[in-house]
Amino acid sequence: MSQKTPGRSLAAKRRRPTRRGVLAAGVGAAAAAALPLQTASAAVDWQPKFFTPEQGAVLQVVCDLILPKTSTPSATEAGVHEYIDEALSVAEADEQLAFLGGLAWLDDRARGSSFVALADAEQVSLLEEISDERSPTAETRTGAAFFSDLKERVLFGYYTSKTGRQVLGKPEGVRREKLKGC
Repeated sequence: MSQKTPGRSLAAKRRRPTRRGVLAAGVGAAAAAALPLQTASAAVDWQPKFFTPEQGAVLQVVCDLILPKTSTPSATEAGVHEYIDEALSVAEADEQLAFLGGLAWLDDRARGSSFVALADAEQVSLLEEISDERSPTAETRTGAAFFSDLKERVLFGYYTSKTGRQVLGKPEGVRREKLKGC
């Protein structure tokens, strides 16, 4: 019974919560909580379920550019790339295609190379071009939408993981109390 609102942006439509999205987020949180604490060497041994190895490599690099290793573990050390792979392996086809399109967009912008093969400064420059601080042009709109979505996934995956909960000083598990009926 919903009507389409003329002039409403794709980003605004995408951000509107749906029952399916809420359920997927719950499944994603459960999957993230089930992931063991990863090490940098374990990230190298990762075999993606949904992505090709090349797409997985791009995902790992971008995840670590979003949340690099500092005094806290990086996104890949927390297993965020595995969480995203798992979540997308059960996502709807249009969501999968949009994400794959974003990864392909990054490689296309590498101009004759792959995103992974670019120097660190070039990778950062490309991501700054599509960051939230800049207004997207017609040329960068696809990349900007993808990068915004990816940042949300990385942050959600990181801070719902065991590693992220430790960084926040939260307990490893969440105690659930039985809800009383009405």
